[in-house]
Amino acid sequence: MSGLKGFFAVDNDSSVFKFTIDTTKIVAGATDGSQLSDRFVLPFLNSAGVYVKSFTLKVSDGRPDVFVTTANYATYRTIIFSAPGIYTITLIGSAYGVSFKGTQTPDKSKLISVERLDPSFTLLDQAFWLCANCEFNVPYMVVNNMDRTFNGIKKFGSNVDLSKYYVSKAPMAFLTFSGTLTSVFQGFFLSLTNASQYLKQLTLTGIPKIIIIAPNLTNVTELLAQSNYRGILEIRSNVLSNISYLNRFTTNPPSMGLVDIRNVTTATDFITSAMSTANVNATLT
Repeated sequence: MSGLKGFFAVDNDSSVFKFTIDTTKIVAGATDGSQLSDRFVLPFLNSAGVYVKSFTLKVSDGRPDVFVTTANYATYRTIIFSAPGIYTITLIGSAYGVSFKGTQTPDKSKLISVERLDPSFTLLDQAFWLCANCEFNVPYMVVNNMDRTFNGIKKFGSNVDLSKYYVSKAPMAFLTFSGTLTSVFQGFFLSLTNASQYLKQLTLTGIPKIIIIAPNLTNVTELLAQSNYRGILEIRSNVLSNISYLNRFTTNPPSMGLVDIRNVTTATDFITSAMSTANVNATLT
């Protein structure tokens, strides 16, 4: 965990969320304010979505810092700029949830980069849902919830190695990613019970082996569906029971010789395309 200490020693603040926006990336035809190029709605919900708590809001346009709480959030949740452009926003404090998933936070298209996200942000369910212009540049983070957290983002930056993210507290990994990946979460998923569609439809470039070590994992339905992953898949679980559609519509699916299937009870169409001779032999072995 030495890398964790080094990363979070950037400053002494209790929690930091730092991100960059481009207000010119509007949503044409919208009527919720996201079509306006001089503003940005903060992704911390409320006005019935809740979240928030308290934090200091810093904006790179030179305005004074503001201390925001659940009580006054309505006043500050929409930031209006003097001119359209690119701005950095930093939140310091005890807010604990980020969400671009609902109608309360319409400006997902304006998010272009995330530079820092500290582990106190534990509510990340669908946090960056369909932020299609966002490049995720956080080099290390603690992932407490992988339920569609990154689904639909533009890409991970070249400084990001997902195998170094700390993920042992994540209970599920439903539709976590989208697009092309050069690395995936590796290591001990101590709480993971459901990895349904975890890597579905991804282009998994240059990843020779995917390892999921999750003693409580029961469900890997459509884990690699439509991904055309051709590396080595290893799943270590004591209770894996459902591998249905595991490799659905994936050509030349990977060897399953390192997948513990002793307790599997449901395996509907877990392979729907021809497997190479080498992978068949490795699976049988």
